[in-house]
Amino acid sequence: MITIKNIDKVEAKKTNVHGEALYKVLFDKDTLKAMTGFWQTVVNPNIALPPHSHEDEEQIYFILEGNGVVTVGGEKERVKKGDAIYLPIGINHGFINDSDKPCLILAVGAKVHT
Repeated sequence: MITIKNIDKVEAKKTNVHGEALYKVLFDKDTLKAMTGFWQTVVNPNIALPPHSHEDEEQIYFILEGNGVVTVGGEKERVKKGDAIYLPIGINHGFINDSDKPCLILAVGAKVHT
């Protein structure tokens, strides 16, 4: 069975955990088997995703548009369109859009079974 979702038809929502960023979840654990989610995050100018970690999930962020600063552990790096960032389990990570344009991030998460 083929499942297709169009990003323009997915409602953007905020979460209590990740500050003022907007999330469009395309697929979640109700559809996925090995992954926890596949979503787009919009981080508007001067908005931050506060540092947080996941004890049993790794993630990848892919910058579709815009730029900002990602923090992973104690390291900070400027990222831009086309960059992919690996976020390991149990390590604090966060993001700030310090620019004047929205930053679009495509993200995927997967549970790690140890």
